[in-house]
Amino acid sequence: MFHIYHSNRLEQLAEQLSSLIKTPLAHPFLAECIVVQSKGMERWLSMQLAERLGIAANIEFPFPNTIIWRLFRSLFRQLSEFSVFDREVMLWQFMELLPHYFDHPEFAELKNYLHDDPNGVKLFQLSLRIADTFDQYGLYRPDLLFSWENKKQRDGWQSILWNELIHLYQTDDHRAKIWQKFMQADLTPCLTQLPPRISIFGISNLPPVYLETFAYLGQFLEVHLFLFNPCQAHWGYIVSDVEMARLARKQKDNIISPEEQYYEKGNPLLASMGKMARDFFDLIQDYSHQSYDLFIEAEQDSLLHLVQNDILNLQNRPIDQEIGLINPRDQSLQIHICHSPMREVEVLYDQLLNLFEMNSQLLPRDIVIMVPKIEDYAPFIEAVFGVERQGKMQLPFSIADRDLRHESSLVNTFIAILELERGRFPVLEVLNLLEMDAVQRRFALSDDDLILIKHWIQKTAICWGMDAANRAQLKLPALPENTWRAGLERLLLGFALIDQQVLFEDILPFDEIEGQETLILGKLAGFIEQLFTTVNLLSQSHSPIEWANLLLRLLGQFFQPSETQEIEAQHIRKVIQQLATTTQIKGFEFEQPLGIAAIIAYLRNYLNEINQPVHFLTGQITFCTLLPMRSIPFKVVCLLGMNDHSYPRVQRPLSFDLMAQYPKKGDRSLRHNDRYLFLEALLSARNHFYLSYVGHSVQDNSELPPSVLVSELKDYLMAGFKGIHGEKILELIQCHHPLQPFSPHYFMTPPLKTQLFSYSKEYCQASSVLLKKREAIKADFLTQALPYPDSHWTTVDVLDLLRFFKNPTQYLLKERLDINLSYEEQLLEENEPFNLVGLNAYQFTQELIEAALAGEALTPHFNVAKAKGLLPHGVVGKVIYDRIESDIKPFIHQVKTEIIHTRLTPQAIHLTLGAFQLSAYLDHLWNKQQFFYRYADMKGDDVIKLWLYHLLLNSQNKEDSLLPNTSIFLAKDSQILLRPIPSQEACVILQNLLDFYWQGCCELMPFFPKTAWSYAINYYFHTEMDREKSLIEARKTWRNDSYQEYGEFYQSPYYELAFQHDTDQLIGQRFITLTERFFQPFFAHAEISYH
Repeated sequence: MFHIYHSNRLEQLAEQLSSLIKTPLAHPFLAECIVVQSKGMERWLSMQLAERLGIAANIEFPFPNTIIWRLFRSLFRQLSEFSVFDREVMLWQFMELLPHYFDHPEFAELKNYLHDDPNGVKLFQLSLRIADTFDQYGLYRPDLLFSWENKKQRDGWQSILWNELIHLYQTDDHRAKIWQKFMQADLTPCLTQLPPRISIFGISNLPPVYLETFAYLGQFLEVHLFLFNPCQAHWGYIVSDVEMARLARKQKDNIISPEEQYYEKGNPLLASMGKMARDFFDLIQDYSHQSYDLFIEAEQDSLLHLVQNDILNLQNRPIDQEIGLINPRDQSLQIHICHSPMREVEVLYDQLLNLFEMNSQLLPRDIVIMVPKIEDYAPFIEAVFGVERQGKMQLPFSIADRDLRHESSLVNTFIAILELERGRFPVLEVLNLLEMDAVQRRFALSDDDLILIKHWIQKTAICWGMDAANRAQLKLPALPENTWRAGLERLLLGFALIDQQVLFEDILPFDEIEGQETLILGKLAGFIEQLFTTVNLLSQSHSPIEWANLLLRLLGQFFQPSETQEIEAQHIRKVIQQLATTTQIKGFEFEQPLGIAAIIAYLRNYLNEINQPVHFLTGQITFCTLLPMRSIPFKVVCLLGMNDHSYPRVQRPLSFDLMAQYPKKGDRSLRHNDRYLFLEALLSARNHFYLSYVGHSVQDNSELPPSVLVSELKDYLMAGFKGIHGEKILELIQCHHPLQPFSPHYFMTPPLKTQLFSYSKEYCQASSVLLKKREAIKADFLTQALPYPDSHWTTVDVLDLLRFFKNPTQYLLKERLDINLSYEEQLLEENEPFNLVGLNAYQFTQELIEAALAGEALTPHFNVAKAKGLLPHGVVGKVIYDRIESDIKPFIHQVKTEIIHTRLTPQAIHLTLGAFQLSAYLDHLWNKQQFFYRYADMKGDDVIKLWLYHLLLNSQNKEDSLLPNTSIFLAKDSQILLRPIPSQEACVILQNLLDFYWQGCCELMPFFPKTAWSYAINYYFHTEMDREKSLIEARKTWRNDSYQEYGEFYQSPYYELAFQHDTDQLIGQRFITLTERFFQPFFAHAEISYH
């Protein structure tokens, strides 16, 4: 007998089911068969049965397609687990068949689509869509397949392709045909092979084929269908306003109106959102069955319950009922309007805390939060609910329905390895593989090892490409520079050779590897070589069975999964094994070679279909996707992301989908599914129904429309309800939230709106600051001077003094306060150099100058620079090198002119200047002068260095001294000559500078070398510049924020930390005093000439 139970509450259906299975089956070892549509429903129903029966054991929960195929196989023993008409198998059949039909005129459209498909991806994707469409025909259009087979109907290439399958395999045992035979068979002889009782629970829609099968089974055994029905009245003829208008347009010439044809509106929400269930219930009426009504009306104690009862009783306010009066404190139905998904989750967190505070009986397991697509909200959920709150209890939560590729780093890394074959082998992609913990375990590497490896890669200038041959395969010049092979050869040769400064076979050894680092180098080389071998294998075409063996081997070669990751590895193995199984079944073997692109497309598709471990109903707050059969009751049901264009979701049908072209009652429709899901969620909320959407633009606060379903709900509420004091209903239940969570509106007393509140102490403190009167804060990092340092700080080396004057702020913060502000890690470069600029250009130029001064030929240095990967490839690199060599020749000549005299041995100097002991080592001495040079424009740092060393030199300027007493600094743009200074005067100036240093060890000094030099050179050297004009130029140097060159303030994080307020005022009177204190005696002895 076919029994159908209707109820608006799943708890009633579960109670009826528990009463049913109390009657034992004929044999104690027979399993109870309960058909469900989701793992979530299985889990909930198991818990309900266990609660009512004391235990729930020996129960099977198959999905509809599983139980149907099991029934077919119990009758037709010849059926195997896989059929040539399975979707997964038809995919490969179509990939093989389609190219043979491109000459047929019916296939012209497909041929045109596939004409540019060198890697076979489009063929795979098209075959997959065709296989899926034909599979759906078997469920929803079996008569169409029969008409094709009987030649009664032709539908272009589809009917040809289907009949070719039938002819090719000499069988018509597809699902529709098996179903037809099953429906014509007498099941009496095989009843012992069938379950004695089948219960179908909580399924809101079934394909007509499945529904008819269960109805037919009801003639031979007990079949119980438990249906969630939102309305206890007959509602098969209700239509929405849109449908009514459509009917009126169709029948405008007909004297009979839709109302006269017994169409009615009933409840507007049910009419608009319940079309899918309405059509399903209409189909059920075609089958003989015994019906049972188990409806329960909710208490009339809240807005939510009133709305639910209106739907249950098919009533429309205010037509069938008087306008409902709602208490302002009623929070059963809430609508929250935010600026972004992040704000939606932040608001939700506070609202849940409020519900827990109001209801001590509410538990985390009583709450479900659903969104259209969980991947869009998962990062925000983790950021808000997953953050540790000191001294506060966190709300426990779980996220269900996550995509395997979004949740599994192992799967993503495996796919990334396969995708290397199609790319340039860029350095960042390769290093991303090594950052995966399972890869690190396989190659015995650690995160610390990875830091060293990154350093090696940066120093050896590895950018992209395996080697020269790999670049040639990409139809690019076959040049080895900046490839992985070139970098590895440098690293390995540096370890192997003793003399590491000369080229060996055009390879420059890398000389920074020693000791235990060689073990890390060996592991890196093994990993890279393994990748080279893999990429070469992936570049070849293989049969599916060969691909399956290769992929399984790669999984073992590159990964050592942890215990938790082993499940993910099993998912990959399962999909790979399916590739082998579905292409090698009885009656069909697919041996066509496939490229890696098609295999990647296959893996992406089927890995996404794998069922993840269920994180549903775990005793925590559940976050999940809005999916069919999620009508499980919760005390609190929340829907987030109810935005326009986001929900209901739109599914664009394929152009060749005949079901979409000729729809029938009972067809699947994502849009109608989503509408009914919204209705189910509304009816499944027992105490609170919470809606949230992005209703304001985060850019300009303009209003954004919600989902049409939210708008329909609002319209219904505004028409049928109001506050007990006459307030509009939306004023009571709807809340517009500020852009920021620390808005003062959340913390006002009394609140502007009862829904505006926050439990965040941190945000409360932030909002209180916003409410205060804004005042200019002028305090710097140090509000008072530090105490003088210990006495050992009076022993100073000139290098320390030089570091101090180059950045007094950094020196104070780093040396006295131990504040070390390192810059962000420099990103590795993925592109080869196209020019030689910046620090690399400066260092290379200096190396060439030093080599020329040492008497070396410069020509070999081109090969060295090329081996280092510094120069652009090919002729461009040679042109740049020749230009640099030509540019530096005049400078080299100038330097040689100055150093033609005898070079003196370095001199150690030790001075006692008051309380200070100053030491230095002078090693730039010639018998005529102290000489410095740098192939760059003169900078403040250069002048400071020259001045300090000149003072030290002249402190030894005595009558019997053999040391020179002049100093020269030769730069690219200028030259500075410092005249002799009497020894006593030099010592006085040094004493003054040491006092400067001592003061700078205790307080922040507004002395900035680049800015100070800009002021000094203008004020002392350019006679047309007075103090005010020089100060203006100095301020430009300090805070210039143009794109071409940032000011000195932005070039050191220590400046940004120490001088947070009124930085422009730093370049004022005290700056002038300190700058003139340093540079006034300098310019008294300096001669400056520009080239």
